[in-house]
Amino acid sequence: CFLFSVAAIAIPSTAISSAALSRPASRRLILRAGATTEPTGPDGPVTVVIAGATGRVGSRLVRKLLSTPREAVDRGPLRVVALVRNATKARSLLPAGGADAAGDGGRPSLDIVEADYSDADGLHAALAACGDGGGDLRLFLACGNVPEQATLELNVARAAARHGASFCVKLSTAAPFFDTSQHSAVHAEVEGRLLGGDGVVPVLPSAVLRPNMFMQALSDGGPLLGVNLRDSDAAQHPLADRAISMIDCDDVASCAAALLSGPDPAAEHAGTTYELTGPRAVRIDTELADAVSSLRGRPVAVAPCDTAELCRGLGMPPAVADKLASFFGVLGAYGTATSAVEALTGRTARSVADFVAADPAPFLPRTYRRLVGARPAPSFRAAAREVADASVD
Repeated sequence: CFLFSVAAIAIPSTAISSAALSRPASRRLILRAGATTEPTGPDGPVTVVIAGATGRVGSRLVRKLLSTPREAVDRGPLRVVALVRNATKARSLLPAGGADAAGDGGRPSLDIVEADYSDADGLHAALAACGDGGGDLRLFLACGNVPEQATLELNVARAAARHGASFCVKLSTAAPFFDTSQHSAVHAEVEGRLLGGDGVVPVLPSAVLRPNMFMQALSDGGPLLGVNLRDSDAAQHPLADRAISMIDCDDVASCAAALLSGPDPAAEHAGTTYELTGPRAVRIDTELADAVSSLRGRPVAVAPCDTAELCRGLGMPPAVADKLASFFGVLGAYGTATSAVEALTGRTARSVADFVAADPAPFLPRTYRRLVGARPAPSFRAAAREVADASVD
């Protein structure tokens, strides 16, 4: 997953020798890595276990699967299991006010299961309740950027395979980053174990999603990648003048949902890697600035800045600044756009203008934010009344 961690970037980079992991992106970019077990998905209702269910992509995936119509899953109601390390946090973030959402009328259901990803026995017990009751068990695999990430992800994958999982979707990072950091080497290790090839037997039939930079980094990426226009009509960004085929997290989740809810995903997608991007490469100083300007009613400007100077201003050590500069150089050069989102979901990927329109609050001045409704109003009159009341505060 394309989440930025200074600690991860600061670790010395490790080159990846596998040719399959260093192939350049193509228009469709569907990569097949080695032979995989011929999948024969079991009968019965589908259960999707989501590891990383409170993350950027995982939390969106939960909501998308819960809204899946029954007719889209031909084996009965879909069961969604959020496999999390902190059930209390999950209950505060996921639907139904944190309580498990019991399916009724054929609608999908949600269970929240707590497990320590480093505890193989605990994962065995947690997955036993998910997969031993029959039906088709599928896995979405994601984990935070921590030093033991590869071990944690493979622990979950092996536990799922032990309990009969037929298919896994692994959230990874975009191909150009595989030669830039130890963090990417972690993804390469997990992908290699899942996809197999070169004498490696796959842990279970799997597909890999490799998204480019998340558009959400522009709104919640902090002082490094966020575009801060809350107190001014001008901002600086180290990638402002670079054309990047960034993608909305919502599209990544939609692709995962399409894969995991299909009739026999292992037969169609096992051994496949999808490079996920937005519809085209965009620049922050033009396309994003234009989208925000139209929202605010007056022009805003986002100018490029030097990465080293930005890091020094944030008090980062020179070694970290150097690695960030190298990493940003790779990121800023990745402008290839693929059609994988459309191929998997049947619709074009969201543009940066769509992204800003869907969540405008982070790009509005502080004085405007209170006027942005948190929910649709039943009528214009009701909306006007709410705005008037907010203006009096």
